[in-house]
Amino acid sequence: SFDSEAVNFTHRNVFNTDQPVVGGGRFNVSSGVSLSFDWIGVYVTPKVKLQATGYSLHDQSEANAPNNITRLVPVFSVDSGATFSRDINFFQRSYNQTLEPRLFYLFVPAKNQDNIPLFDTNLPALDFDQLFRDNRFGGIDRIGDANQIAVALTTRLLDDYGQEKLNASLGQVLVMHKHQVIIDNGTTDPLVNEAVSPLIGKMHYSITPKITAAAGMAWDANYNHFNTANVSLGYNDGGDKVVNFWYNYSLLDRDSSLRKVGASLGWR
Repeated sequence: SFDSEAVNFTHRNVFNTDQPVVGGGRFNVSSGVSLSFDWIGVYVTPKVKLQATGYSLHDQSEANAPNNITRLVPVFSVDSGATFSRDINFFQRSYNQTLEPRLFYLFVPAKNQDNIPLFDTNLPALDFDQLFRDNRFGGIDRIGDANQIAVALTTRLLDDYGQEKLNASLGQVLVMHKHQVIIDNGTTDPLVNEAVSPLIGKMHYSITPKITAAAGMAWDANYNHFNTANVSLGYNDGGDKVVNFWYNYSLLDRDSSLRKVGASLGWR
């Protein structure tokens, strides 16, 4: 695999301040190789990747900060899983139920990146999909260090036509060393101080072929609170009539949180 990106960041001084804002060019190349071993109901996929990033900066906030920065970070991962299935009856209807355990090992060496500005990078809210990403940050100004195993279990109910009635998953991350590459003083990263991540779950249920409900959460047993939680209800009539309602909760830090309620409507 090969993926490259070149970006130039500039800022307009709309506040007429004397302090210029750092800007410059960033070039990133991500190249890797993986090999998938597949058997009946079981797979193992090791992968090795190299993240090579170069910066050419100007207007650094610190006088002695380098303007030209090169960063090389290797990434190693092993993704593995299995699928078991059986026939069951649920609400007097027959379904095929799957049980899908998954293990994902990730190793990324810690590299000091404090001299690199944060152009478009943040730490996304912890959800189920984050368990299997090789960089916990959204954006490439930071490549997160890791020596961890993500453990997850998914079950699905499939009807006679192969359509999903229910999809439910639970997962958690176990770290061998706590995260060292952080932003915002690590206040939003639960694995800076703990060896076990919050318990992360998601569920999607088709009430009818046109009405679906979904929910997700990240429960931190170390502090007995939710890091994130969301519920949604949607109606979709072939794309011509769409109605959605949702509620999202995010813990910003130990003392504050953000709650959002939303709705959307599309009606031809």
